[in-house]
Amino acid sequence: MKLLLLFSLLVFSGVNYAQAPGANESFLKAVNEADSEKVEKYIDQVSSEVKNKALWNIVDKKEPEYVKIANFLLGNAADPNYVDPTLDMRILVKAVKDGSADMLKTILKSPKLKLNITYGQKTLIELTADKEKNSLLIVYGYDPRIAETVAMTINDATFIGYIKGEQFEEAKEVQNVSHKAKNKALWDIVAKKGKGYLDFAKFLIELKDGPSVNLREVNNVTLLMRAAAVGTPEMLNLLLEKVNNITYLEQKDKSGKTVLDWAETKEKKDLIERKIIDLKNPQEAFQRGIRGGHIGLVEKTIDRIISEKTKSDALLYVAAQPDPKFVDIAEILIDKGAEINAQDQNGNTPLILATLNGSLSMLEYLLSVRGGNPNLTNQSRMNPLDYAYESFSKERYLIKRKKLFLEKMEALRSAGANPSKIALEKIEKILKGDLPQDFAPLLKNLNDLQKSLEQLINQLQKVA
Repeated sequence: MKLLLLFSLLVFSGVNYAQAPGANESFLKAVNEADSEKVEKYIDQVSSEVKNKALWNIVDKKEPEYVKIANFLLGNAADPNYVDPTLDMRILVKAVKDGSADMLKTILKSPKLKLNITYGQKTLIELTADKEKNSLLIVYGYDPRIAETVAMTINDATFIGYIKGEQFEEAKEVQNVSHKAKNKALWDIVAKKGKGYLDFAKFLIELKDGPSVNLREVNNVTLLMRAAAVGTPEMLNLLLEKVNNITYLEQKDKSGKTVLDWAETKEKKDLIERKIIDLKNPQEAFQRGIRGGHIGLVEKTIDRIISEKTKSDALLYVAAQPDPKFVDIAEILIDKGAEINAQDQNGNTPLILATLNGSLSMLEYLLSVRGGNPNLTNQSRMNPLDYAYESFSKERYLIKRKKLFLEKMEALRSAGANPSKIALEKIEKILKGDLPQDFAPLLKNLNDLQKSLEQLINQLQKVA
């Protein structure tokens, strides 16, 4: 029933917007359907109140297209501090509770957002168990251990007060400041802009008993991560100059992100990548770039990698990654000498691995490379198309996944791939065993198995 309902929604989504009773209704409908073209069309015809309501409506949606719409709304007068009158809840709170990490990040990055770390009797961090969202809240200054008002000595309070007032010379003269107050000061000012803050950060970290650049808060979020995400390139570079241990750059927060993953701009990524290369040999830095999908590290080190086997092994790894960002890395590796028909210890080629686990765009790219052989088999005597057929059958009734493998089949067949007879017989048995007997006639004609599989999907949609 769920698939039937989804299909019905898709069928009836083509309503003519011109029939809508007004711009407000048309705008809200376009936002709810993530129709960016119509959102842009109506954005100047609706009030801020309507924009706020539209943002509220989509902040809990998980699809990437809604994040883009939210970012567009925030850039066109939608208020990130909007409070829904029915629930008495802020947009930020809804994003923390029900939104995706990417949506939460979009709200947190809004320069108009006001700092408020609580909701009722709870802090924002207590509203979600999602590790990535917790890390985002900490990086953007919503850690209750840092933002809360705590009992301070007179000297500590004076010191913090001077910094907030940008009276940096006066702050330098305060004596007997606690280590905790210095840590708080540095954590706060790495997110600030201006030469005064930069100079004072340098003053703090050069103190004999000053804070460490490896300062770490809850969720294993470090000072370097905060600087990479919200600091200026100059502030980040200041901290990186004090790093003399690669472990500072390899540490992960509880969501699995490193400093490099947190870097928001190419300039900041370049600074971190160069520091990694300084602290590691080129081979290690290259492997880090491959494993983490960091194209900048790969570009900066690949010319120092002499071994074609190292490059080919790297190609085998990236071919199996489901994230399309690895396609660009695969292209660099092949341009620099990686073997398109390389095989791992089990005989798997990049094309086999891309078929099994990689993205469709990875498979399509590898098929476009001159010299690639889509019919090479591994030690199990299976080729890419064999695995595409088999993977389709194993996915059972997950229609979205079945369609992905159908697309992979089409790409492989267009490139001249042929399934083995053994594989076809195996798939026929699996499908007959998994599906109702009524579907068996669809499998009789193995001369065009792809067409049969497409018919199967249509049948499954009707049954689901």
